[in-house]
Parts: sequence; structure tokens; C-alpha cells
Amino acid sequence: MLKNKTIALAISAITVAPVGAMADEVYGFINIGLESVSIYNGGAGNEIFASGPDGSLHAQDVAESRIGYKGGKELGSGMSAAFKIELGLGTTPGAGGPTEDATPTTRLAQVSLSGDFGTITAGNQWGILYEYLGWNVFRAHGHGAGTWYYTTKNLNNDSFGLRVSNALTYTYGGGGYSADPFTFSVQVMTDPDTATNDESFDAIVFGAGFSTGELTLNAVSYTESDASGAAEPSLLGLGARYNLSAATYVGGNYLMVDNGAGGDISSINVLLTHDLGNGLSGMAGYGTGDGDNAIADLDSNLFLQLQKDYGQGVIAHLEFETAELEGGAKTSVIAAALKYSF
Repeated sequence: MLKNKTIALAISAITVAPVGAMADEVYGFINIGLESVSIYNGGAGNEIFASGPDGSLHAQDVAESRIGYKGGKELGSGMSAAFKIELGLGTTPGAGGPTEDATPTTRLAQVSLSGDFGTITAGNQWGILYEYLGWNVFRAHGHGAGTWYYTTKNLNNDSFGLRVSNALTYTYGGGGYSADPFTFSVQVMTDPDTATNDESFDAIVFGAGFSTGELTLNAVSYTESDASGAAEPSLLGLGARYNLSAATYVGGNYLMVDNGAGGDISSINVLLTHDLGNGLSGMAGYGTGDGDNAIADLDSNLFLQLQKDYGQGVIAHLEFETAELEGGAKTSVIAAALKYSF
């Protein structure tokens, strides 16, 4: 009898979360879709992430399927620690053949410490360039914001403004996604020293946001450093977003990039979203850019999406995007996908 009670107590100690522990969570989504590509006059490149030859119809998970695990602990005195690990999982062969997405990739691997002083995050994480500016205009589940991609692809350490590796970030307040009256972040990206690269950082990014009522204004400064003599791009960006009503949102940004090799490009992006009711919503985005010194102008970029939210994490969406460069090179994409989140 005593032995049985001892076993029962041991099982209870294992299954009951310790005091101060926050709930761990497995999360992610599976995204499966079909994509049709049309190319005119040489195509507009990869700024809208089109894949495959002209006229092709192929399976594609434009928003990469993923699975992650996150959790944390309360440390007392208002402090907490957290972690997140996330893998990208190819769920379709795409246009490049059955091995295109066969290998899982590490998207995120980070730890953080939070308190009254703010939050410090280290590891592979989301870039604050996207957090403070990209989120204004890129909220689609698949394609979208082609001008944003076309402009930021000129950066070496944070191409497209998405995820960054070997980074250390400090954030005061809720960060770029929040509507805090004032918030800012500083992100430093580093790589191991090499024979040709011994600087203390590879890129440093400053982001700040100011909110009042339904209006948020934000800005980003991005600078790269490379002792090897390679190009050192820089970026300055300004943005805003505004909730016109509970159902209607509008956002935009203006970007100026020096690619570090004598070329400059600037662009403007805007996005409008509207809740049509009964889980149905629409999204429309437009962008235009100006380049010089061998960087082609992105004359126009149009994006449209219709989305149906069925609840329980199930979303279907239909998309159209087209981008045209100076000289008439053009690519357009039609995509339909089903996304299941958990």
C-alpha cells in the first residue's frame, strides 16, 4: 500500500506543472495551394516569389508550412524567460521537383528574458525591419507586397525583412506589432569571425513606433558592416497604419535603400483590408518604386486577395498579384490555397 502511494505521488509530481511555469505550446500550420504563373517580356524576377515557367500550374505552399514549440517560466520579481523553436516543412514539391522542399529548415531558435526593463531576445528570430514596417503592408497568407520584397532584397543580412540569424534584440514596450503609445527595438546581427570578417556586428537595425488612438506611426534605420569590402547596404523607412473602423484597415510605408554598390532604390507600398462579414474578408495592395544605377524601376505592383475564415484555424484564400518592371518585363500569379493552423 505504501509503495502504491509513493508511485502515485511521483506521478503527480511529474504531471503537475511547477509553480512559476507558463504553459508550453505546440503550434504551426499546414498550407497547401495551387499556383499559376504568366510571364511577359522576360518576366519581372522573383519580387513576387513566382516560381515555374510561363504558363505553369503547380502545387506550391507560398507561405511555408511550419511546426513550432514555445514556452517559458515566471522567474519572480516581474521577470520571465521564454523560448521558441520553429521548423519550416515543405508540404508540396513546388515547381522545382520533388526535392525542392524535402529538408526541414530551422526558421526560429530563440530565448528571451523579460521584465520591467523590457525584453532581450537572442538567436534566430524575426527581424524588426518586418515587425515595424513590413507588417503595415504585408498581412497576406501567401503572396502580397511585391514592392516590399523587391526593395528589401537588396539587403545582405536581412533580405526581404523577414527572419535573421545570430541576432540580439532589445525591445522596450510591446514592439512593432503593438499599439503602445511608444515602443522601440534595437537589433544587432553577428556572424562568427572569419579571416576577412572581424567586425563586431554585421548589421544593426533601429525600429520605433508611436500610437495614438487608431493611428500608429513607425520608422526603421538599417545599416550593414562588412570588413571584407563587400557591399554594405543601408535602409531608411517610414510607415503608418490606421484603423478606419472595426472592419477596415489601411497601412503604408516608404522605403529608401542604398545597395552599397552605387545603386539606390525607393518605393511606396499601401494596403487596404476590409471585413465583409461571415468570415469573408478582402485585401488590396499597390506599390511602385524608382531605381537608378543599374537597378530597374518597379513600375507597378498590384495584389488582391479574397479570404474565407471557416473557424477552428481553417482559412481558404484566392490571390492575384502582378508586377511590372521598367521596360515591360512582367510577371503575374494566380494562387489558391487552404491553410490549417493548430
